[in-house]
Amino acid sequence: MLSRRPLTASTVAALLLSGCAATVSRTGGSGAPLQVSPASTAHLSLQVQPAPGMVSNGDWHALRNDWRESMGQSTGLAGMGYTWLEASTEPPPKPSVLAVVKVQNFRYVSAAARVGMGVLGGDAHINAEVSFYELPDKRLLGTRTYGTTTKFSEGIFSAASRKQIEAMSQEIVAEIKR
Repeated sequence: MLSRRPLTASTVAALLLSGCAATVSRTGGSGAPLQVSPASTAHLSLQVQPAPGMVSNGDWHALRNDWRESMGQSTGLAGMGYTWLEASTEPPPKPSVLAVVKVQNFRYVSAAARVGMGVLGGDAHINAEVSFYELPDKRLLGTRTYGTTTKFSEGIFSAASRKQIEAMSQEIVAEIKR
């Protein structure tokens, strides 16, 4: 006979670690979709960098790693190719979209910290300005500002930083595919 206790404990642990979905607010631009040629929507190149004046902290590398992985998942689900670009790397010379994410500010909270410390771990937030360019001409398509923050009332179920980045990645891909 299968014991219910281990099954129940694992189910509760999975729910706690999954957290709630993150809500992303978007501002900037006229609200009109980006005017991207169909050939360019097949591939996305992403560059994540701190905005001028942003003070990065010890969590900067974790934040960038989450962006790299989350955008890879989002583009894969959308059937797009994907290239991660370091700040000094030139984008590929083929038709594609370059998204340059300039992180204005952030507070990184991991899923483990969210569960372990609950609301005492503080609110996770990310604010970033994203400039979209069509390649190979590097023609500016538009700029959008994305933001997401957790709510104190959500407690341990509020989205950790990784969930917030996943939600922002999905919004960026949707912006290109519109």
